[in-house]
Amino acid sequence: EDIPQFGIRKGDNVVELHIHHGEKLTPEAVQSSLAQGKAFLRTHFPDYHYTYFTCHSWLLDNKLREYLPEESNIIRFGSLFHKVEAEDSNALLRFLFRWDTNEENLASAVCKTELHRKIKAAVLSGETFHEVLGVLPAE
Repeated sequence: EDIPQFGIRKGDNVVELHIHHGEKLTPEAVQSSLAQGKAFLRTHFPDYHYTYFTCHSWLLDNKLREYLPEESNIIRFGSLFHKVEAEDSNALLRFLFRWDTNEENLASAVCKTELHRKIKAAVLSGETFHEVLGVLPAE
């Protein structure tokens, strides 16, 4: 899609980041993964020129700052990106609990962590979370 504030037009080359479920999001792991990705692309796709990484995820939702400390790896990861678009979504329910969790069956979801408990309570009280499109310069 067009992201005019970064000069990105639909069809321009970008690299979409995927966060594998269960992987560590420590700053060191994220930087290592980005470096490995860049090396892979240089080796295997040398003609693919890009200037930005993008990521579309619930992990980038600024609302998570209300539920996690600033030193949280999720908050640190989200802080890497320029956030350009947010859409209402409770996709985080599927990742924090189970893939079939939604607002209708959330009351019976089992909380395994403090974050689970906080998010469950927030959603059950009407809070809405978001999936956010973020842009990260690939320099």
